[in-house]
This record gives sequence, C-alpha cells and structure tokens, in this order.
Amino acid sequence: MPCPFPVRPTAACLPALATALCVLLALPASAAEFITSSRSLSGSYSGQSMLVGIDASSVRVPNVQVDILAPAQLNFSDSTGGFMAAYSNSLVRVQGGSFGPASSFPSVGRLTLNDTSRADISGGLVNGLTLNGTAAGAAGARATVSGGTVQNLPGVAALIQNGTLDVSGGTIQATGNNGQMAIYGLAGSVITVSGGTVRSASAAAIDITGNSALTMIGGAVIGGPAGGGQWGVRLGNNSVKAVLSGGTVDGGVRADAALNQTATQATLGGGVKVNGGVFAYGNAALDVTGGSFTRFAGANASFFAMGTNSLNFFGDGLVLSGATAGSVFETNTYAGNFYTFTAGTLADGQSAVGLRLFDAVSVAGNPLGGGFTLNQVSAVPEPSTWLLLLLALPAVATVARRRSQTLTSH
Repeated sequence: MPCPFPVRPTAACLPALATALCVLLALPASAAEFITSSRSLSGSYSGQSMLVGIDASSVRVPNVQVDILAPAQLNFSDSTGGFMAAYSNSLVRVQGGSFGPASSFPSVGRLTLNDTSRADISGGLVNGLTLNGTAAGAAGARATVSGGTVQNLPGVAALIQNGTLDVSGGTIQATGNNGQMAIYGLAGSVITVSGGTVRSASAAAIDITGNSALTMIGGAVIGGPAGGGQWGVRLGNNSVKAVLSGGTVDGGVRADAALNQTATQATLGGGVKVNGGVFAYGNAALDVTGGSFTRFAGANASFFAMGTNSLNFFGDGLVLSGATAGSVFETNTYAGNFYTFTAGTLADGQSAVGLRLFDAVSVAGNPLGGGFTLNQVSAVPEPSTWLLLLLALPAVATVARRRSQTLTSH
C-alpha cells in the first residue's frame, strides 16, 4: 500500500524516516492509536505508535494538544519504527514521564514533528526528537527545549530539517561512542541556543549544513573528546550562517565550505568563550569582533586555516591564547587564506604587529606575509596628551592677543 502522506526529506537525507513513516501510515487502524482530540497522558502505553492530528482515514485534524505528564511511560514497537508523530499544527507538551528506549531506526526520534506541528519540552525524557517540516525555519515544524532531557541511541538526539529548534534549558545529548551529533541541522533548519547544555560524547555537539542558521547567545555546547569530529560546533557548507555571541563552546568551532560552494559565514564576538580554537577550512568567511579563544588542538594557534578563507578581526575585544607568545594564527601550505586586522592591540596585551602567520612555504616567519593585512585605526591622543594641549591653550591665546594688539598699534 503506498504511503498516503509522502514525507518531506529526500531519500539521500532521511531514508529511514521516510520508510518508517510510510510503513506506519500504511498500518491498519488497530495497529496504531490516532489522537484527534486534546488530552493528557500520564499512564503507561505499549503499542505500535501514536499519531496526533490525523485519523485512521488519513484525514488531518489540526490544533490537537497532547500533554505528557509524569509518570507517563510511552513504549513503542521497533518492528515498524514506532513513535509519537504529530501533524497539522498539533502541539505536544512534554512536562514529565518518558518515551521508551531509542528507536532501532537511527534517523527517527521517538517524538517526530511533521509539517507545522510543535513540541514544548520542559521536563521528562525524550529518546530522539525529529523535526520534519514542510517549509524552512519558522514556517516548518517547531520545538522548544527548556527542561528535561533529549537523547538518543544509536542515532542523533535532535534531527532538524525544515524547522526551528530553540534551546533555553535542559539537556540535549548523544551518548556512547557511535559518532552521532547531539543536534544535526539539515536544509532549512534554524537553531537558537540561549541556555541549557548540548553535548556529544564522540562527535560534534552541533552540526549544521545546507542553507541553515545557528544563533548562540548562552548555554554550554560540548563536543566529544574522541575521534576526528570532536568539535563543539561544526558549520557545514552551502550557505550556512552562524552568530556566536555568548555561552561556552568546548571542543572548538570548525567552519567548512567547499571551494566551489557558497561560503560559510560566521560572526564570533560578544562574550562567547571558545575552548579549542577555530578551524576554517575551504571557503569560510569569519568576522571576529570579540570573545575568548584558546588554541586549536591540532595546531600551535587559536585560529587555524586551510583553503581560501577570509578571517576579519575588528576592534580590540579579543582574548587569544597561543602556546607561545604571538603564535595565535597559523596556516598550512595553502596560499589563499586572508587575515584582516582593524585596531592595533588585542585585549590580552599582544600587539597586532607582533602576531605571526606561520606558513613554511609562503611566509616563513615574516610577520606580515601570506595575505596578512594590518589596518591600523586612526590614532587617538592619550589622556596625558589631551592634558598638555589644554594647559597650552591659555598661553596660545595670550600670544595671539598680544600679536593682535601689536598689529593694531601699527
């Protein structure tokens, strides 16, 4: 039987999700529970699935609200990828209780939001959250996490495609050594982190790609300590945009953009603290206006670049920590990286002129080589200089007055 409600993700992105949804909606009515009126769930449920905002005849019923309260225990059958799926602007509020063990389908969360459905998670335990909207950003599926825990084994804890995820509290985590991200944003995802904790034990805590956006103004993002993807934040290619102005990122920031694709664009500043440095790869464009950065684990520097990246540093609100004095920037033998400085002194007291760009081929110790440009701001007089000028003004005025009187007498 064909799937009566084709899902949005492409087969390349979410084959397991598409397969699971089609199988689920093809089940006879007795195999699934259809919720078409608002209700509270606080007991135990064991079965194939719960579908919110759709009936057994596949007719959408909009604006259904489901409240999940402690001590609710929702357990679904893995044989069909069972889960709670919401449709048609329905709202699922998770205030307590738990969703059973993680699905055997790594791309399907136990709580899945389709088209314009919503979730508000303020407590409880959700084993996997999937947003599968019909349009990008706020026009798609939406979820807020202000408390509780979202996690998953073996898959991604929170997977977003065409939707919005706001994290202001609670925990989103990918545990185990399976190399999965805590938050994975695909095309059309908008992610905001203002509080809470996002962590992965073995991969990037937040990984976004494909015309998506990330804003971080608070909270803690912690990448896994093992393997090659231990980034706190990884920004993929193809028109990804990010603004990091607060909170703490452990594991560093990596900005990737293939040389033939639209540049990854990121602004780092404000009070953001990045432990593990910043790695720009390919065709990334970074504006750094402030923040605190320790050195990149793979190099002797706070900022490391490979490819044809553009890194622009504005103002003097930076705190940089290199392994040795001055060694806060480094490239390899790629010749296309470009650094621009505006202002002369960094917040940690190092002079911008003293910073070195290491490249064994193109710069070889030259402090202003390899595309490094220093744009000094206009000099501003020191307070002592202003004082001397003010003290001299009366004398200048007296000399001018006497000269005027002399010329008049003649």
